[in-house]
Amino acid sequence: MTDEEKGTGIGTVVLSFFTGAALGIGLALLYAQTRDENGDAECEEGPLFI
Repeated sequence: MTDEEKGTGIGTVVLSFFTGAALGIGLALLYAQTRDENGDAECEEGPLFI
C-alpha cells in the first residue's frame, strides 16, 4: 500500500470509531431518558454512565 492509501485506511477506522461511539452514547442517553419518562428508574442517583 502507498502512504496515501494507509492514511485513508486509518482515517476510515478513526471515523468509524467515533461514529460508533456517538451512536452508543446517543442510544444510552435515549434509553435513560425513556426510563425516566416512564418512571421505571430504580435509583435516582443521577444520569446513566456506561
